[in-house]
Amino acid sequence: MSDVEEPQVESKNASILSIPRIDRAIRKAFPSKRVSAGSAVYATAAIELILNEVVYSAENKRVGIKRGPKAIDRKILIAAVRTNPELGKLFRSYAFSAEKSIRVKNDALLTKSDKESAMAKRLAEKAQKAEKAAVPAVDED
Repeated sequence: MSDVEEPQVESKNASILSIPRIDRAIRKAFPSKRVSAGSAVYATAAIELILNEVVYSAENKRVGIKRGPKAIDRKILIAAVRTNPELGKLFRSYAFSAEKSIRVKNDALLTKSDKESAMAKRLAEKAQKAEKAAVPAVDED
């Protein structure tokens, strides 16, 4: 037996995460496969247990810091995951972003307006490069 206290899971009727959203994500990830209706419930429960463990570990890490933020920030979460052996095994192949602003590379996560603004920005950059290339060089005498 270990002296480490296990996280307390509150019994509640409602889920923290949206089961229909996770169901849509599963069906989108596996379009050619048959997905049962209960798979989203089990996936949501698993994700919530992992989330509960991460937050509990981060809360313990935050309490151990005498001078620091009163809220759990990104650095505390990363430190909690890296120092917890079970979470370390789970997230060993995951690369945490060191930047404050996380860039989204997956187009499925972007909204339509974000996609349009990114496309407009790329077109403007291409036009600017083409303009620079079209200017003839000036001969110096």
